[in-house]
Amino acid sequence: MTYFDWIDYRGGILTEITDALDINDSSDAAKSEISDLASHIEFSNAVILVADAFVLTYYSNIKEARHRSGARRIHEIFTTYSRMYPNRNLTFVIMLTKSDTVDSRWKSDNYAPLIERGMEVFNQMVSLCKQNPTWEGGIVPVSAVGEGNVTRIVTPTGDMIHPFKSEDKIVGFPAPLNAEHVLFYCLGQTLKQMKGEAHKSIKQREKELSEVLKKAGLVNKIWSLITRKPDAESIARAILEEKNKDYEILSQFEPHIEPLLTKALERVRRIA
Repeated sequence: MTYFDWIDYRGGILTEITDALDINDSSDAAKSEISDLASHIEFSNAVILVADAFVLTYYSNIKEARHRSGARRIHEIFTTYSRMYPNRNLTFVIMLTKSDTVDSRWKSDNYAPLIERGMEVFNQMVSLCKQNPTWEGGIVPVSAVGEGNVTRIVTPTGDMIHPFKSEDKIVGFPAPLNAEHVLFYCLGQTLKQMKGEAHKSIKQREKELSEVLKKAGLVNKIWSLITRKPDAESIARAILEEKNKDYEILSQFEPHIEPLLTKALERVRRIA
């Protein structure tokens, strides 16, 4: 019923795009990357925004954290999206990766301080989500290796572009944290939106069928017999039947949608 088309952008692409635009870089490479990114978002039902949790917490200046994380550029991209498609459904998750590497003060109460920091850094995206009633947004800390299974050594460099360098070492058997909840949320919200659209589509088709049947009189049926072609009523009913089949397939998933979302929301904080 739905699938994920994984587009793996290289790390730091949004920051580099931001820097390129700030210095008026009009290179073909910069333009191409921006265009590709916008196109993929345009045709997506769900978007996972990956933000480095360590970067969000490393910089005390919130403006710098927004710049370094790409939050500012993300907001600009999605502002344009919302203007172009004001009524389109969209699901997104801000995934705070490498959450195991942040200082312990960000980890209390199931990473509540880290989530609040993420909401603050991406505050413009949060506001944008609240302004669009057809959007569903979430935020969740994630780790590929799990708490206590990696050590990180951070060395300041004094360089403006790359202020620090880090060295990670896995010291325990990986136990991923919350990764599956990101997928549960995206999948659940996508299916929920599809269900809503299916209901609307069926009602619209029924309305169209009613209009066609009003116009499909005896003359139309006689002409159909003469030409041996389907009459208007038959065509309309065939279209409706096809739509009903689609809905029947989707309805098989209905009992699982809410449990899936409930499971996801055990870890994903909804932005609303």
